[in-house]
Amino acid sequence: NGYGKPNLYTCDLKYSMDGRVSDSRRITFGIRQYSYDTIGHVLHISVNGKRIFIKGGNWGMSEYMLRCRGDEYDLKVKLHKEMHLNMIRNWIGSTTDDAFYDACDKYGIMVWDDFWLNSHPNLPIDIFDFNRNAVEKIKRFRNHPCIAIWCGENEGVPLPPLNGWLAEDVKTFDGGDRWYQPNSHAGNLTGSGPWTNFDPQWYFTRYPGGFGGNKGWGLRTEIGTAVFPTFASFKKFIPEKDWWPRNEMWNKHFFGKSAANAGPDHYMESIDERYGKPTGIKDFCRKAQLLNIETNKALFEGWQQHIWNDAFGVMLWMSNPAYPSMVWQTYDYYYDLTGAYWGVRKSCEPLHIQWSYADNSVKVINTTDNDYDHLEAQAIVYDLSGKKTNLEKTVEINSKSNTAQPCFNLDLGFNTNDLAYGKKTVASSVSKDAGGADAVTDGNQGTRWSSDYSDDQWIYIDLGKEEKFSTVVLNWEAAYAKTFKLQISDDASGWRDIYTQKNGKGGVESVTFHPVKARYVRMLGLQRATFFGYSLYEFEILKNQRIVKPQVQFIRLLLKDKMGNLLSDNFYWRSAMNNDYTALNTLPPVKLKVTSFLTRENDSDIIEATIINPASSKAVAFAVYVQAVRSSDGTRILPAFMNDNYFTLMKGESKKIRIIFDPKLLKDGKYQLLVTPYNNK
Repeated sequence: NGYGKPNLYTCDLKYSMDGRVSDSRRITFGIRQYSYDTIGHVLHISVNGKRIFIKGGNWGMSEYMLRCRGDEYDLKVKLHKEMHLNMIRNWIGSTTDDAFYDACDKYGIMVWDDFWLNSHPNLPIDIFDFNRNAVEKIKRFRNHPCIAIWCGENEGVPLPPLNGWLAEDVKTFDGGDRWYQPNSHAGNLTGSGPWTNFDPQWYFTRYPGGFGGNKGWGLRTEIGTAVFPTFASFKKFIPEKDWWPRNEMWNKHFFGKSAANAGPDHYMESIDERYGKPTGIKDFCRKAQLLNIETNKALFEGWQQHIWNDAFGVMLWMSNPAYPSMVWQTYDYYYDLTGAYWGVRKSCEPLHIQWSYADNSVKVINTTDNDYDHLEAQAIVYDLSGKKTNLEKTVEINSKSNTAQPCFNLDLGFNTNDLAYGKKTVASSVSKDAGGADAVTDGNQGTRWSSDYSDDQWIYIDLGKEEKFSTVVLNWEAAYAKTFKLQISDDASGWRDIYTQKNGKGGVESVTFHPVKARYVRMLGLQRATFFGYSLYEFEILKNQRIVKPQVQFIRLLLKDKMGNLLSDNFYWRSAMNNDYTALNTLPPVKLKVTSFLTRENDSDIIEATIINPASSKAVAFAVYVQAVRSSDGTRILPAFMNDNYFTLMKGESKKIRIIFDPKLLKDGKYQLLVTPYNNK
């Protein structure tokens, strides 16, 4: 998917006796050549001689009551195809229906297919029966071109004798031409997890650490985040008395202690800090979709930023929901397309223009089989009111197949108040996971320093001469200090305390004190908040207290061919105060102009809509959410396929939306479009 058409061929078989057909069967099949290498200790997959950059999702169960059948598989897999994914991991072999494999063949989705072992050092009671099942599975599905990997165990290696048996089974019964991978997160892979949301820049920065496997981006078979549904879905499975605040009923749907590794506490804190404390469940669901978009888009774009420079691909945990929950999904149990779906769909475009949260670089990612010449890459930066700034950039580029082509860096402003910028830095230790100590003074949030994994570690900055300052800003990576001291010195030998933190929260910690004079400034870590060491993106020393309003900028990226046709576009919101987007809550309501009509193509109904933010509008129409409902009872028209959602319109701009669905969902042809920008609370 994305590299070419997954052509299928048809073979009709008939058995005749005495001129009469007694039996017949139609077989649909594909032809695909897989090859593999582990250059650089990274597993690579090639199809027909072409390396494929993996963009995938984990599929743990088709439906928790085992009610998924036939065409439902086609729908679920097509949603993956529409997100521009090219691989599904059949986690622990949970899905065994032919329709799943048929749909993956049809839509060009490769399958990473696990056997039935899960990270526990034990053997099945009857290893011979287990092995017979493994052989039958291989024989049953081996003619599907979608299968790219056979995997022995999730997060472990099958105990003897099973690992050897499974390797021989694949070699013997699948012709030995597809890869057997014993362990899903080790052996030329970069681990699995984490399974909670992080600051977007974390996904771009060396390295987004996982559990098990090698260091690096490489090929990560699991990494994900909690994904809260829209309010319209939430109220279908949570009783009204349990809507707000968070409670045990939420936990029953995996948003509490039961899902600690999904980080529900951190997810809620991220919403509070970035978008403002929600006023209730509707406001929470509304803001959650913005977090879903941000995190899931950054996850894939971070890997793509480093394509072939270590990075080979990443698989989301998870892409298919098995039951109504608040975690690990893209579309939800009712087929509502959450912000995660739109973040994945945008980031995984085969030809894609993207911006790095970490270093402000703009690149074009080409994961197609084609080269593109004479493309125009453009960035336009707007202020919160929708007015263009003077930061616009345009450049002509060529984009070769399977490359990340640099375009330019956006100069979004640098704090000249920072005395530490570019200064010499010394640390007690440097972890191989990250860069050197000087990473904290390079003004680049795409680099970080990380210490060894022990409590007593430090890093200091040599200002070159005695300077007067009153503020220190520590921009922590996920591995932060629970307890630390800020110290100053005249000779980097004797240190004086100027601040002690006993309950650090991570993120951006800004510490202001009475002005002091010193040449050397040190952060002394006393107690880690995580298993890892201490890790900082930036260590700023400010002459004066930083007084910056949480301004929000909008970044629009456009990629056009030489005829001016739009090939890719992208949109970001950025804050001068490290992900503080609360200024978005000051946007005044806007009245959009909406026109639409219903038409039919082949066997589908299509709503064609045009949505306009008039030139006379009061403001930018931010994150416009569109949902079609039946006029008769307000029921959402789901499942449906759409070309876009949560889009932003500047004053005078318009957007065309197509919503495609089964005519059975709208028998009387009467519908309404709910069109709601974030502004309109």
